[in-house]
Amino acid sequence: MSDIRFMKFFLGLLLSVSSTVHALDMTSPLMQDDQTQVQVSDMEALLVEGHAKAQLQTLEQRQKVDQLIQQIYLTKKVADAAKKGAIGGDPLIQARLQRMIERFYFVEKLKELDNEPLPDFSQAIDEEYAANPGKYTIPEKVDVSHVLIRTKERYTQVRSPEEAKKLANEVRQKALDGVPFEDLVKEFSEDPSKHKNKGSLGLLEKGNLVKSFEEAAFGLKNEGDISEVVESDFGYHVIKLLRRVPARERKFDEVRKEIEAKMVKDYISTRRQTYFDKILEANKPKIYDDQVDAFIQDKKASLSAELKQEND
Repeated sequence: MSDIRFMKFFLGLLLSVSSTVHALDMTSPLMQDDQTQVQVSDMEALLVEGHAKAQLQTLEQRQKVDQLIQQIYLTKKVADAAKKGAIGGDPLIQARLQRMIERFYFVEKLKELDNEPLPDFSQAIDEEYAANPGKYTIPEKVDVSHVLIRTKERYTQVRSPEEAKKLANEVRQKALDGVPFEDLVKEFSEDPSKHKNKGSLGLLEKGNLVKSFEEAAFGLKNEGDISEVVESDFGYHVIKLLRRVPARERKFDEVRKEIEAKMVKDYISTRRQTYFDKILEANKPKIYDDQVDAFIQDKKASLSAELKQEND
């Protein structure tokens, strides 16, 4: 086949496929009766809510497609009936409907705004990393195991604080004397999680722990060190240091995407706020404080009455 003939064949094939795909326009009916019609646009609007892959999976199931079309049809019929009834004249219903429509357009406008071109953040990313290396440092962590001696089990006192502290000191002494800490956890610890973790709390970092426990855990210097007895709201602890993981500054390549993502997010947020500020500045809407206050009081009264009725 010559190149010219091949090109004609190829273009003809494209036109054939194109005409098949676009045979239906958005107003073409998929189901209808004398009054109600389900159009291609209705089905498109329903499908577009899902990911392309999910849409394709749906379209592969003709029965599922028919069910969705019928669902749209029934929704239209029920909605028509509601409009003709008392619901249709309810101002609150109308306000809620209008709110849904406005919210839809609001979201679509924000999507349009967010899809506008973004500046090149490359230089800003480099400058941010160079100026704030501490922000991108992984903090020091400690890996510890502990024995917990409780004074209370939920709300029931199981032993006095003095008894608990005495027992905790005995456990600590056993640890210092060389008794394997795992054995002490098994015999004495009253931490319910010991059956899963054998007393190990994993890698911990500052700021996420009870203050007294944190100070004791991070105060241990060498692997194998045993803490003094530590009191917390849970009872008394004896802590063993398993290992320390020093702080580490993350390399630029590790954090570049993270920095860029935050800059993009902040830029889009600022662009949105600028857009809102321009609307407010251009229109200068007035708020009626007296009527807002009256609305708040009326609404609070009706809600209080509603709650009282529920509780009676």
